Amino acid sequence: MQMGKYVARLLTRQPKDAVADKVRPVGEPFGYHDKGSMATSGRSKAVATLAGLEFGDWPAWIAWLGCI
Repeated sequence: MQMGKYVARLLTRQPKDAVADKVRPVGEPFGYHDKGSMATSGRSKAVATLAGLEFGDWPAWIAWLGCI
């Protein structure tokens, strides 16, 4: 998702090269930001790693639901 947004932004900003009809690279290089990971295996059973913290069970399940 991060790369898709980056490419969309890049393509809408880039001027076309009139001679070669190619897009010239303009802008900052892509940088990935790890937002963490989550997984669920059933109701109230989940694991999560967010902001360097690892947790499981109810807190991870609530985070997975998007309540945090």
